[in-house]
Amino acid sequence: MAAPSTPDDKRPTVSRLYALDGLRFFAALAVLAFHFTARSNNAWGQPVEAKFPHLSLVTALGAFGVDIFFVISGFVILMTAWNASIPKFAASRVSRLFPAYWACVALSSILLIAIWPVKSVSFTQSATNFSMVQAAFGIGDVDGVYWTLWAELRFYILIGIFVAIGITTRRVLALCFVWPILSGIALTTNSALLSEVLVAEWAPLFSAGMALFVIKREPRNLAAWLVFLFTTLLAAGYSGQVTLDRIINDLTNRDFPPYVGWVVVVVSIGLVALLTLTRFSQWGGKKFLVLGALTYPLYLLHEYWGWWIISLLEDKLPAYAVLALATAFCIALAWAVYYFVERNTVNRMRRRLERDLVKL
Repeated sequence: MAAPSTPDDKRPTVSRLYALDGLRFFAALAVLAFHFTARSNNAWGQPVEAKFPHLSLVTALGAFGVDIFFVISGFVILMTAWNASIPKFAASRVSRLFPAYWACVALSSILLIAIWPVKSVSFTQSATNFSMVQAAFGIGDVDGVYWTLWAELRFYILIGIFVAIGITTRRVLALCFVWPILSGIALTTNSALLSEVLVAEWAPLFSAGMALFVIKREPRNLAAWLVFLFTTLLAAGYSGQVTLDRIINDLTNRDFPPYVGWVVVVVSIGLVALLTLTRFSQWGGKKFLVLGALTYPLYLLHEYWGWWIISLLEDKLPAYAVLALATAFCIALAWAVYYFVERNTVNRMRRRLERDLVKL
């Protein structure tokens, strides 16, 4: 259980920030555009940059949508965990992550095993992927985007430990300051185990989001602003370069200079700050809840299902028409997962898990 609340925990809770739902959907579309129009793939029957010579220069940067996800997670997960008990926090995260994930693993496995075996996926690999921890055992992901879930899951575990200790403003700011430094030490000393435990490459992004949440609660907290600036600089300098080098420059035929990663990450974090700390946080209203609901399954499903649609149509229609149809298909598939799986499962699963965990 969480430690008793201290006086600084008694501030008003933060209301739903509808604009973040819109931003999450935008980030998912950015990653989709990266996969469909910039990342090297065989779906188009020719190099993708030949199909989209100008567009791919922009959509290659869509890989930074993942960085936006991590910053938002830092903000939202801390918001969820503040004053929560271990059963409540665990039930919330498990019920949010797994139902849609299980459905998407099943759908992608069916595609890659039975319909379009463009990638070698075994039944045992697919079955192990349902655990979400396959990376810990060196087992490949059915879909490449699952690597981000492993990073998110490790972050949730760290926050769960933090919940057990007791969350206060002072402790959050100390964590946001120390965690990225320890992560940097783990990386520079080639400590693979410590780097894995600390989610080292992405720690500055998560920390920046957490610092933003503290600022949302306490706008005049100078220490929070300084920690936010510190983590933003680290995220831009390191995490941004990881995305640029290991994802964009490696997986596309584009080669961006180092400063691009720095600029895009600073802009991305600034955008999250704009949509959380200002009146724009309520932009879009409840209609953005639909976009937020579609984001997770769209992100999980789009890569191979979209490439499959592209491979079926690329020689029959103009490239932009194929792109539009593949995107629309993936959004429709994401809606089906939300409507038939998440809508009927998440709340009931959360209540049942919390009730059972309290009994332990």
